[in-house]
Amino acid sequence: MLRAAAAIVVIGLLLAVVFSPRLGDSTVLLRAVHDFAHAPIFGAVALASLFALRAHERFAVQPIVRQYVLVFLLSLGLGLVTEIAQLFTGRDASWSDLRTDGLGAAAFLIAASAFDRVRARVARAERLLLVLLALCVFAASAAPVLRIAVAYWYRAQAFPTIVEFKRGSAALFVLTRAAHADIVAVPDEWSVRPGERALRVQLRGEQWPTVELAEVAPDWRHYRQLTLELINPQSSELTLSIRIDDRQHNKRYEDRYNGRILLAPRARTTIRIPLEEIAAGPRERKLDLANVARLLLFKPSAAGETIYLVRVWLE
Repeated sequence: MLRAAAAIVVIGLLLAVVFSPRLGDSTVLLRAVHDFAHAPIFGAVALASLFALRAHERFAVQPIVRQYVLVFLLSLGLGLVTEIAQLFTGRDASWSDLRTDGLGAAAFLIAASAFDRVRARVARAERLLLVLLALCVFAASAAPVLRIAVAYWYRAQAFPTIVEFKRGSAALFVLTRAAHADIVAVPDEWSVRPGERALRVQLRGEQWPTVELAEVAPDWRHYRQLTLELINPQSSELTLSIRIDDRQHNKRYEDRYNGRILLAPRARTTIRIPLEEIAAGPRERKLDLANVARLLLFKPSAAGETIYLVRVWLE
């Protein structure tokens, strides 16, 4: 009976992973927490599997270290199966999720081994060492969540700067479509400060290549204008579209701010947009400057153009 219950727990947890809901427009932090949930789930899968397998005599007589190794490998294999299964639900398989599965299983098994009654008596020092090791392994699975939490803190400290790229963590809030973005040193020709860094965006697609600043600081009410610094390294002028949504945006073109940015050839350009103009963007209402959601730069099509986004801030 208990063996069947453990098997049901394992199956239920695996199905929860495969059919977990899509997060859609959720925050960076929520997506990281969602991915981190793989660790405790597969930790529970590992413990339930250990309990169920010990009901089989051929497994129960194995040396205890072998039992734990076999259960870990089984848990990792089940993690791989769930990632492959997700391909048939319209989601992507992820090596990082599989890594988190393994870390969660390892952490729970190490902790369980410290208190396993099947083992001979465990010295207090060894038990403490195993618990500390389990905590370290589990903490490794939580590292991405911690990194993102720190990135939120740094971004909040920088406000009214919306984004700058002194730290690599700024890229966590950048989304691209038909484009590739990375943080690089500003080319000497256009650099104005030592060690200056920017987001280099290579526009690659023929269908709306886009760079999005997601989850921007929402309250812009106490400022006069939005300022952007961009570099156009091409030898010809470059026109970009700019779009700003608030949290009430209904996905229609007429319900947001839409503008144009003209970048001079081989130049660093500062663009200033009055916030009154941004607020007047939607046709049938005012854009809510207390609840700004995102800022996008894009083109209808591109033939490999590159831009550098240096900084975006409010004045």
